Amino acid sequence: MELTVTPAELGIAFRKAKVDLYYSTNPSLFAISDYEENLEENLKRLLKKINGRSTTWVKDSDFLGTWTLALWQFQSSHRSSNEGFKPVPDGFAMDRLKDRKVLPKGEA
Repeated sequence: MELTVTPAELGIAFRKAKVDLYYSTNPSLFAISDYEENLEENLKRLLKKINGRSTTWVKDSDFLGTWTLALWQFQSSHRSSNEGFKPVPDGFAMDRLKDRKVLPKGEA
């Protein structure tokens, strides 16, 4: 049994994906806008890939894009040696006096 996607189904899927991307934590609004400049051609090309025999394109980094890790909160019971601040994760820089919160007394 061969799965075939219709242009109408792809159009609906694109609209849903666009909404998901728009409301994501890191929307790439310029990339969405660029894709829509030639929307008909881009969707035709994608439909041809989806309905084609080859599946190697789904592993291509150009198709997959990139991802972003957004750190919401860092928790640690470790206290740094100076003034009871929580440590900053490796790779992050903070102004100790401005950006860091002091742990309430009594917390380990």
